[in-house]
Amino acid sequence: MSAEFEREMQELKRAVALLQRENTRTRTGWLNWMRATGLLLSIYASSILLGVLKMHGKIETNPVAISFVITALFMAACGGWCLLWSFRWMAERLIKAA
Repeated sequence: MSAEFEREMQELKRAVALLQRENTRTRTGWLNWMRATGLLLSIYASSILLGVLKMHGKIETNPVAISFVITALFMAACGGWCLLWSFRWMAERLIKAA
């Protein structure tokens, strides 16, 4: 009975170790994707803002330019949020709070 119990304990420990490794890989993958998404959103938002600011007309009277600026600011905020939460210390803080 004791040998069977030890074997089951070893199997359970092995299963837990595999799950922990898979959890670490998944978390690292999600953090990398979130970081890449935040970076791409920030770059895209800055290019839109730069394009609108280099426009030859007045921004205040052009509704399309105003909507581009608002969209770019929203994208920059989302990109900054993704970049901020993609760092391990902030992600761990979020996980502990949830």
